[in-house]
Amino acid sequence: MALADAFKRRVFSYAEFRDALRSIVRDGALPRAGQLDPAFRERLMLAVTEVNGCRYCSYLHARLALSSGMDEGEVRALLGGGLESSPQEQLPGLMFAQHYAETRGRPSREALERLVEVYGTDEAGNVIAAVQSIMLGNLYGNTFDALLWRLRLRPVPERSLAEIVGVLVGGLWIVPTAWAGMLWRRLKGRRAVVDPVDAALRSATEGAAPDPEPRQAA
Repeated sequence: MALADAFKRRVFSYAEFRDALRSIVRDGALPRAGQLDPAFRERLMLAVTEVNGCRYCSYLHARLALSSGMDEGEVRALLGGGLESSPQEQLPGLMFAQHYAETRGRPSREALERLVEVYGTDEAGNVIAAVQSIMLGNLYGNTFDALLWRLRLRPVPERSLAEIVGVLVGGLWIVPTAWAGMLWRRLKGRRAVVDPVDAALRSATEGAAPDPEPRQAA
């Protein structure tokens, strides 16, 4: 992926990064994502990363996907946006992951209800948690590329150099603080404050601008 394309991709504002991380910690996304089958989790990660175009996550999760037992052909297909090589029973989750990324983390209520219908509330929550996690990684990686772009004295639409640096520096203390809070709740035996499905339903884009055309599974 060419670095020159980074400025065309969505990058975090400081408020977006703070709120995205807060949601992940509040909803217990990281441990919930870990409850998924490893190969399914990596397919979700690759499906989201293909939409967002983070070159760092593409490299990392391609390696993790291969380690989980996926073959190279399927990994290449997912990084190209294709789902034809993936297991049929996982296609609804993968299509939801693409939709989630395409709508910038605001999936339609219909898509959420379909996800719950297919997988049940618990597994649907795990899928949402995995998708939330990789969205955070994708956009943080893209923000770092935006910094490299700005250092070449080239503009990044709607983001000043100061804001980009603020996001990246903020991650140095926001992330450890978030992890500490999550570990503290686990030690206290507390569950997530809000279930991922409930949180996503509340922020669904019902009645908002039309979503991108959904991708069709082969």
